[in-house]
Amino acid sequence: MRTVITSTLFALAVGCGGTATGTDPSLPADTTAPILSGAQPSGTLAGGTTQETLRVTTNEAATCKWSATSGTAYAAMTSTFTTTGTTSHNTVVTGLTDGQTYTCYVRCQDAAGNATTSDYVVTFDISTVAGPIAVSLVASRASGVAPLSVFFDATGTTDTAMTSQPFHDLEYRWDFRDPAGGATWAYGAQAGVSSKNLATGPVAAHVFETPGTYTIALSVFDGSNTATSETTVTVDDPDVVFSGANTICIAATSTPVQGQDGCPAGASTAQQASFPVAIGSYAGTGKRVLFKHDDTFGGTAIASIAVQGPGTIGMYGIGAKPKVQSTASNVIQLGSPTAYAMQDWRIMDLELDGQSNPGVSGFGVNGNADQITLLRMNIHDIGDGVSLDGAVLEWYMSTNGYAEHVFDQFTLVDSTIAKIVGGASHYGLYVFANHLALLGNYVNDTSAGSHVARIMHSAPGMVSNNTFANPALTRQVFTLRAPSYTDTGICCEYYPHLLPGEAALTTRTVVVENKFVGGLSNQPVTVTPSNRAEWDGRFKDILFECNWYTGASSECCWPMLMIQAQDVTVRNEIIDMTGGGNHAGVYVLGAGANSIASNNVRLYSSTLFSNDAGDFTALGAATGATNTTVRNNLAYSPNVSATFDVTNTTASNNSTSTHTSPLMAHVPPATPADFKITAGSYAIGTGAVVPVWSDFFLVPQTSTRDMGAVIH
Repeated sequence: MRTVITSTLFALAVGCGGTATGTDPSLPADTTAPILSGAQPSGTLAGGTTQETLRVTTNEAATCKWSATSGTAYAAMTSTFTTTGTTSHNTVVTGLTDGQTYTCYVRCQDAAGNATTSDYVVTFDISTVAGPIAVSLVASRASGVAPLSVFFDATGTTDTAMTSQPFHDLEYRWDFRDPAGGATWAYGAQAGVSSKNLATGPVAAHVFETPGTYTIALSVFDGSNTATSETTVTVDDPDVVFSGANTICIAATSTPVQGQDGCPAGASTAQQASFPVAIGSYAGTGKRVLFKHDDTFGGTAIASIAVQGPGTIGMYGIGAKPKVQSTASNVIQLGSPTAYAMQDWRIMDLELDGQSNPGVSGFGVNGNADQITLLRMNIHDIGDGVSLDGAVLEWYMSTNGYAEHVFDQFTLVDSTIAKIVGGASHYGLYVFANHLALLGNYVNDTSAGSHVARIMHSAPGMVSNNTFANPALTRQVFTLRAPSYTDTGICCEYYPHLLPGEAALTTRTVVVENKFVGGLSNQPVTVTPSNRAEWDGRFKDILFECNWYTGASSECCWPMLMIQAQDVTVRNEIIDMTGGGNHAGVYVLGAGANSIASNNVRLYSSTLFSNDAGDFTALGAATGATNTTVRNNLAYSPNVSATFDVTNTTASNNSTSTHTSPLMAHVPPATPADFKITAGSYAIGTGAVVPVWSDFFLVPQTSTRDMGAVIH
């Protein structure tokens, strides 16, 4: 509808939402109207803004309305906020034009019928001058059933007046506005602190577990200017989508009773101890298959899912996750070489116990599988945790002519993968996907296998708030790879049918707020081709920030972070090499026999530390690596006297002697907060202005810059 506000026309989406409420007769009657606060937007918005969200907050659950006319009673108002009924209220304004003032008069009423009797005013202007930042915000999905994973991509954002590298030089902050999803992450660099409801970086992802309509906000900052954008996601109720017989409750040793012990009323029920038989019998389009808590299910065959969703595999009731003990090569196999529409499945709250069998993988693939969400899985004592191998798709395309495509929208969140067995070529994670999201996972102990996490292709990708720990000897904790861009004549990792030309790049990938525990690795974290002598893996637009590297052993660290890639920014990293046999922080490589050299690698505002005696090399670059920039990095080795090696780099404003104390909060540091520099430190105010706008803890930088990841 069109509505006049201060004589200016604009369109306002009108809707109403709420929650059921009740009253306790033993409590005093509620006679107080809601109190409003938090008016947004306010002030002057950039010219060119065509839509914005009106937003208010109340101190109690309420339903809010607005009017164009001041003094309008609540009951007479006809425009209700789109999202309302709780304490956060918003509604989208469209059709905004430059040079106009917009004013809205808001009133709210609580569940007891108490309505505000005075206006709460929301007013803002649209400038006639366009801001330099043009925000692009693309959501992978606009709707779907809970739990719904959505990938958000802002890499199309431009800021031509300030930078030609917006992926690297702008600060992106996301607010998913999901009250139910606002808990903190259990793992990562700031476990127990970082909110699930917030994210940073030019890409982001979030899993919405509660039905409702969410308005996701993005703010982009270039050091002087801020621009915002929003998008809306609608999450459907699984109890509605999978109502009645579309939900099947399955127990191993008894027949479930609908309406009891967590099995939904009206659901179908079955007794079936074989997990693959249960999946094969009941996991169809529009079905939710729930296994009984605390039960153990067996199987010798693969449990295959190859049909169109929406679908859910999970548990019912309260207790331990249902345990699946299978001897099949893949406990759960996704996709089919000829069923190209396999998508929109969520698999959650299961324990996959491989019983130390190296021939068993938790998840594998046999063809295309898109929009797959794995949530709160516990996978352990197994040959491979999750294996999404692009070689399978390339083989089907090249051999059989099948119309495969890269796995798309794969999310692993809040899951544990541990105790990988079987030796080389057995991984905690082996993943190959577009719109990849690894969020809040704990992947640990591949000491009897290989790498903890091997990401073979990501375009785009988000890896955040995970803890990756303890690989096999000389293997990696986390390795970001890329398939071969050209045919080097050496098998394998060249996928011309699946990833021709530029599609082979690993690109637009953000690795943020993870904790890397080095263990037995000599090079714990790498961004390199799989084999520099054999394959021509290439990268574009990679960002590492606010990660914490620790837990080195005598095998580590040469170096802790190895890079042979293009267009990479590393900033606000905390790298602690204490305990290592060698002590090199970051090293940038030149060309290999069949791979191109690193180019345009920026190392900014990081802190590198070792409390050991012996050697210490904070940063380095090989001959042949081009355009390596090193600025504002703080290095400290109290028991080694060393200089900051800037050979083959463009460097300034870094530590000149690593033996001089920068007065950290605590030495030796045990937590990221211990790396904070304190009053009197030589690192205060001695940095250069670089495109890093906040520190490790998202504290805004000032015009006078400090060295290191944690400012004073």
